[in-house]
Amino acid sequence: MSITRLCDLAHDSGLDFSTMEHKLETSQYQNLDVFVDDAQLVFDNCRIYNPDGSIYARNATKMEKFMKEQLASYHVKQEEC
Repeated sequence: MSITRLCDLAHDSGLDFSTMEHKLETSQYQNLDVFVDDAQLVFDNCRIYNPDGSIYARNATKMEKFMKEQLASYHVKQEEC
């Protein structure tokens, strides 16, 4: 495996997006905060183990930004209810 593919893996737990998908499909996330923590771990490790400016590090940052925007939108909608 090349160093750039480490974006798919989280160093400490072997976590990747496939594992997160499985955890979603099998109701292993107790709440949204636990899901967000897992996603953040994947994003952080992607940036740690890939060079700054690489497509993997840039995409991790883009995905993190998108997730945070969606979460902000979700929280606004929840407050309107």
